[in-house]
Amino acid sequence: MHPRVPFAQSATLALILCLATRLIAAEGDKPAPTDSPKPSASALQKQGRGIFNLKDVTLDNIKGAVSFPAVVNMNSNVVEYVVVCDDGKTHESLLRTTVEPRDIHVAMLLIGAKCAPPLSPDELLRVTRFKGDKVQVWVEWKDEKTSHKVRAEDLLRNNETGKTMQHNHWIYNGSWTFKKTFIAEVERSILAIFTDKDALMNCADPQSANDEIWFAHTKKIPKEGAPVRVTFQLLPTEKQAKAK
Repeated sequence: MHPRVPFAQSATLALILCLATRLIAAEGDKPAPTDSPKPSASALQKQGRGIFNLKDVTLDNIKGAVSFPAVVNMNSNVVEYVVVCDDGKTHESLLRTTVEPRDIHVAMLLIGAKCAPPLSPDELLRVTRFKGDKVQVWVEWKDEKTSHKVRAEDLLRNNETGKTMQHNHWIYNGSWTFKKTFIAEVERSILAIFTDKDALMNCADPQSANDEIWFAHTKKIPKEGAPVRVTFQLLPTEKQAKAK
């Protein structure tokens, strides 16, 4: 079982919903906006042992993973994001999705993700590297011949070196709130390469601060408009890894 399972497998939908509300409140400056609709018992549906759907987001409580559908937004040119909403910064994103950032955030909290500590707006302006739980990001799709499952890094190419981005973790910072507004919901940014305090998750690559070198890896990406599925796999903390 995943080491950070926050609720029992036999929990009812009502209990899960209660815990989601508590987890959101416990995040300090990381909750969803208070004026947005809360997840309802009808929105959170059990699909199997440890598996639940929150609208179009699937959370696997045993594996510690959250997944959602997306489509290829571009397969060439410079990119600053891996995933944004389809009404977000699509001119610089590899993938786009109709899924709401808040639903992804709630699902991540439910599998036990810890975000970056709360920071003031001034502190956020000075951040170059966020703290937060480590996550692996996977992208899956099918073509006529086979199924593919690759790390998100495999779809990105460093234009200076010509090499694929090295495998690393991503940082779940969880965006932030300002005047009770969840900024990821406003900016529609989910997974950023170039450091973005407004996105749910950021890249840990040492060269991620350079917004001119990362390009879509054309040879490795399906055609534009192809459906894919994105998975955020929560990694064990250093303490948990040492305990194994």
